Amino acid sequence: MKLGLLGFSGDSVKSRTTNLGIYRAESTNHIQRYNSYARFYQYYGEKQVIDSSTLKSITGLSFKPDGTQVYILADGDNSIYQYNLPTPWDITSISSITPTSSAELSGYLVSRTGNNYNLTSPTGVAFSSDGSLMHVVDNWDRKLVQFTLTTPWTVSSRTFTNTTTDNDRPLWYIPSVNSVRDVCFSSDGTRLFTLVTDTSNNAGLRSYHLNSGATPFDIGTKGSFNYTFYETLSLNSIDNSMRGVAFNNSGLMLFLCGLTNAQTYNLRLTSPYLFDTENPVFYDVGNFLYDGYISGREGAPEAVFINTESNNMDLYVVGTESRFGASKQNIIYQYKLIQK
Repeated sequence: MKLGLLGFSGDSVKSRTTNLGIYRAESTNHIQRYNSYARFYQYYGEKQVIDSSTLKSITGLSFKPDGTQVYILADGDNSIYQYNLPTPWDITSISSITPTSSAELSGYLVSRTGNNYNLTSPTGVAFSSDGSLMHVVDNWDRKLVQFTLTTPWTVSSRTFTNTTTDNDRPLWYIPSVNSVRDVCFSSDGTRLFTLVTDTSNNAGLRSYHLNSGATPFDIGTKGSFNYTFYETLSLNSIDNSMRGVAFNNSGLMLFLCGLTNAQTYNLRLTSPYLFDTENPVFYDVGNFLYDGYISGREGAPEAVFINTESNNMDLYVVGTESRFGASKQNIIYQYKLIQK
């Protein structure tokens, strides 16, 4: 096979490089497009953290800011699992699939409320910056639930506020959606994001801004939500089955993973955590090397996380691998930044 480097003329650097890339000389197939904003991540390692025979499925992923703990959400048994990383941020250093801490969320929630706030399909998890609050989105009836961790960053210490008044409980039913797949916050907790499909089955990322005087990361209560809807970023043209969302350390890079093309995507923002008519978003295609596989090793990506504490050095994607006749489930894949 012959390869050729093809460029185009124009009046600006951008017009000359937009379609610059590597092509097969005997065809028009474009193997890799040049992108001056590209972030290239190369496969580093992987870890299976839940025995697939238990029929649990990982749907959410998060880390402690120092990289010493990883948290995975499983919808097969509606639980959250916590694992030690002897080498911070190195997923391959997990020594056992036995978690260091875990918490069942569904029965716990029901037994302490007396009302049917069951978590039957948890799909995303996020923590406050100090680890005292844990937020879980549930796809069954599209709600966001807030737990308090009496021991920060330890999921087995979760509590849920039980009051005699229904509206005083820390949860929120997300309106006008068919599904909710993930949740995340800005680094300062003043902005909340939910990854949803609306009632017309259009994928989008919804943005909410913290109300004046409210405490960052605290969603408030069912009767008084602390965040106000701001804008929706439409994602349908990229992937109408998005599963995971994460921002980089500056809030200018948005990472998403979806099932339609089984890919991880990178979107570039012009203002931190903002997307509206005055702050356009650019889709940076071809940003991931993936050790030679543009779609990555994870054939069905369910969650994505970026290590913002180490200048976005590590990218993690959860999925099920089914390439070359092999099938492995519930794997966390780690990629290292090799070019930025």
